[in-house]
Amino acid sequence: KSFCYRRLQYLSSKFQMHVLLNEMKELAAQKKVPHRDFYNIRKVDTHIHASSCMNQKHLLRFIKRAMKKHLDEIVHVEKGKEQTLKEVFETMNLTAYDLSVDTLDVHADRNTFHRFDKFNAKYNPIGESILREIFIKTDNRVSGKYFAHIIKVTLHTSLPLMPMVAMPPTSPSPLAKGDTVTLASRRQEAPVLQYLYYLAQIGIAMSPLSNNSLFLSYHRNPLPEYLSRGLMVSLSTDDPLQFHFTKEPLMEEYSIATQVWKLSSCDMCELARNSVLMSGFSHKVTAPPGPLAPHGWVLTA
Repeated sequence: KSFCYRRLQYLSSKFQMHVLLNEMKELAAQKKVPHRDFYNIRKVDTHIHASSCMNQKHLLRFIKRAMKKHLDEIVHVEKGKEQTLKEVFETMNLTAYDLSVDTLDVHADRNTFHRFDKFNAKYNPIGESILREIFIKTDNRVSGKYFAHIIKVTLHTSLPLMPMVAMPPTSPSPLAKGDTVTLASRRQEAPVLQYLYYLAQIGIAMSPLSNNSLFLSYHRNPLPEYLSRGLMVSLSTDDPLQFHFTKEPLMEEYSIATQVWKLSSCDMCELARNSVLMSGFSHKVTAPPGPLAPHGWVLTA
């Protein structure tokens, strides 16, 4: 048993003692805070891919809307020949009426577990890479117009985020920070590394629903263990298009984690607080709405 392993066990035991002694006091103190509860505290999705930031229903509605309004727009070039949106769908023998969530087939299922090849294929709506190119890529005939629009609609971005979208090389991003790592689901096997992450308080963005569909069953996820030991962990969505069903995928993560792991409201608020500290946005951007920050946070649940 290494020193780091013993220290981690000590931290876990210390947390359990804290819960036994102070849980009710924490809950009482929480109730005294005016106008604040889990629903209106700030939360940041610390790991999400732009190409799958929407859920499957969002994508379906957007494609149907595009088929109704932009059928004659040139969207693709096949072997030197330009194709309109109408012609693209005619080659697939599909109409807007034919499309459904099941037809899109973009959601991860039991067949994607330990099969990243099958998971990557889920990025292609209806199994067609052409539709992925048209709707969720920037390098295409319409210069990413559809992709930009669906991101804007899905993320409900506010003014502080707009420069980041327009000028990604020089603006802060919560998705790629040098002091944050993502999907750290197997670090419980390396006590030394885990203890170093605790000491340095390096942010760890974890996506249990994503892990559950790809390589690690939900009940084996180490997030509650990390949280009890004081590591800076946060919940994130990773790919709502593949893993989530509701309009608020981040709240879906919090809801399921809370019920499966019996998290207290204090635990949930600590996860939310960690997401703020990990986000990389300045205090001016992340401050709650008020006279000094009228727009409040960006990327909130």
